Amino acid sequence: MTTLQQNGIMEQRIMLLRQRAHAQLLAAGLDEPTRCLLWAASVDMANVLENITATTKSSISAYEIYTGHQSKLYPYLKEFGQIGIISMRQKIQSKWKECGIEMIMVGYAADSSTDTYRMWNPKTKKTCMVTGCKMAGMGNS
Repeated sequence: MTTLQQNGIMEQRIMLLRQRAHAQLLAAGLDEPTRCLLWAASVDMANVLENITATTKSSISAYEIYTGHQSKLYPYLKEFGQIGIISMRQKIQSKWKECGIEMIMVGYAADSSTDTYRMWNPKTKKTCMVTGCKMAGMGNS
């Protein structure tokens, strides 16, 4: 059973997550149909970032309070909507063929290693888990 005060806090958190997700989608420069497709992924990523971030009320994150240690995700944080090149692993590759698939980073894999990202393929409109992709721009690898 929740009190009215707890309900108000949860409503504020939901509104904050909604605003952050919307900001991520706009900052990624995605068109309207793509933003609609990736809305849930953006909310999920906003929630993950909220949980591992300290606040003005507490110098430690909710994740750290709950688990007793810092998130291992910090060195692997990437910007939502960042383009990643996923290499196509083949035994023999022609030098003139495409070497990778361009995908969009939409989050982190929950039950995988910390360097595993959820990537969305704009051609197939599907999400997959990828480890070791090369992120374009901003000097990230």
